[in-house]
Amino acid sequence: MDASRRQILAGLLALAGTNTLPSEWWEHLMHQNIFSLTEEECGYFQQLVEDGWGLCNAGEWGLAEHMLSSFLPETIQKAAKSKEAARLAAQGLVLRSILQAHQFNVAAMIPLCRQATTYAKFSGDVTIISAALNGLAVAYKYNQQTDNSFQTYLEALDYCKEAAPLIRSRIYAGAAAAFASRGRKQETDMYITMAYACFPKNPDHDPHFLSADHGIYMLAYYQGIAYLELQEPQLALQAFDSFQAAVPTSTVPKRNQLEILNHKGRAAIGSKNLECYVQCLEEGLGAQ
Repeated sequence: MDASRRQILAGLLALAGTNTLPSEWWEHLMHQNIFSLTEEECGYFQQLVEDGWGLCNAGEWGLAEHMLSSFLPETIQKAAKSKEAARLAAQGLVLRSILQAHQFNVAAMIPLCRQATTYAKFSGDVTIISAALNGLAVAYKYNQQTDNSFQTYLEALDYCKEAAPLIRSRIYAGAAAAFASRGRKQETDMYITMAYACFPKNPDHDPHFLSADHGIYMLAYYQGIAYLELQEPQLALQAFDSFQAAVPTSTVPKRNQLEILNHKGRAAIGSKNLECYVQCLEEGLGAQ
């Protein structure tokens, strides 16, 4: 890694509260003829991905992209021959897809998440595979490809049975909303119940806590979306508010707050609750 690039990364790592990587680890990553990474090196680069998600959640999308760019290109180069690199590449590409969405380039999400899914499957890590498939399902949803999104959730359901509980909960919640969009209430109720049941008591103890892009607030979000799809706006309103008893709203990333408020506003309109709609509008403007 050249000196200027290393200096920029050191500054980003300081912002994220992460120690600077030993120079020999960087050289190991950059070396074209070395394809395997040690467990310690993998752990460090995994933390870089998590730090990137932390920056994303703080609205620092440009900084998150700079952090990704410091190691993702070289990781992708090794991904076809190294399961460790493939795992890291998959995680980095899913994050990049979210960063692209925040730049209003939602079309880029699909190829990025397809590539992430390919690398994840090569890695053989069911948690990473499940997370990549979840990212792809979301990418299809944002691009109005609901059939592809639904089919991807079905595939994710097959993999996630052995995945870490946090990402499994995320997939169950997303699948519940996908089934609701097809009017399949029985499956909707089953998967939202399973999503809550396997949600860990201490989600922040999961090493993929940030990259799972999940929390009790996302359970409320998907449950609310499901009720909207089932034409039950009153229940949707209750669902969107349900997380507030568990976690302070201030701990929820702004991007997720805005998504919840947007759909809560839809539920308020469906419930003919003008006061609630105005409140959603005011809170949304205040959260910008």
